[in-house]
Amino acid sequence: MSHLVLLLLLQASASPATLPDTPVQPIAETLMLRHTDYPQESLRNDERGDVRLLLEISAEGRVTACTIQHSTATPRLEAQSCNLALTRFRFRPATKAGVPAATRAILPLQWRVDDMVSSPPPR
Repeated sequence: MSHLVLLLLLQASASPATLPDTPVQPIAETLMLRHTDYPQESLRNDERGDVRLLLEISAEGRVTACTIQHSTATPRLEAQSCNLALTRFRFRPATKAGVPAATRAILPLQWRVDDMVSSPPPR
């Protein structure tokens, strides 16, 4: 049933002075991992694992850069995690003094075949 374990979404700014007034917020439906997101080779090999991403998020709420911070997954699942972050994941932007602001966030993903959502991604 569960698709994405969003246990933690932290602002990852360098110092408290640069923290936004309002933190970035995920748009949940864009973050759900689906069966169709799983690379075919990973499905065949029953690959699974956890990936913690460090995301650069623009003032428009789009991911502009993705770095693997920690992983127990295969390189294929790591690459797919960043690919999805850059192409599909969206956020309500952080704000600083009421103005949308770029920020960084840490996002953990869990890759488990049995936890994937079967519906197609939103268009």
